[in-house]
Amino acid sequence: MKKIVSGILSAALLLSVGTSAFAATTYYESEPNNSMSTADPISINNGDVIVRGVLDPVEVDDFDYFKVTPTATKQAKLQITNLPGETIIIKIRNSSGEILDSTLKGGEILDFTFEKGRTYYIVIDGNYTEDYKPYNLSIN
Repeated sequence: MKKIVSGILSAALLLSVGTSAFAATTYYESEPNNSMSTADPISINNGDVIVRGVLDPVEVDDFDYFKVTPTATKQAKLQITNLPGETIIIKIRNSSGEILDSTLKGGEILDFTFEKGRTYYIVIDGNYTEDYKPYNLSIN
C-alpha cells in the first residue's frame, strides 16, 4: 500500500512539473511604448509568450511596440487571441523600421522566422479600433 501511494504521489509530482514547464511567459504592456525607441523588451527565447496590452482609440497614434532580439533562430506564430475579427494589425519591423510582415485583422496568424541576434519590433496597430481594447498577443 505504501508503494502504491508513493508511486501515485511521484506520478502526480512528475505531471505537475511537466505541465508547468510549458507554461507561457506573460508580459504586460507599459506606456509609453509607441515607438521603436520606447519599445517594451520581451523574450521569445524560452517558449510560448503572452503579451497583455491595451489600445486606446482616444490616443491618435496608439501603437504598442515590443522589442525582440532572439538568442536562437525561431519560427513563431503571432496572433491576437481575444479580439478575432477586430481590425488590430500585427506588424514585424526590422531595426531600420522597415515592415517585414503584417496581418490584416485580429485573429489572423502571422508566421514569422526571427533570426538569431537580429533585433525586431512587434507592433500592435490599433488605429482602426473605435473602442478601448484590451488585447492578448500570443507568440508560440
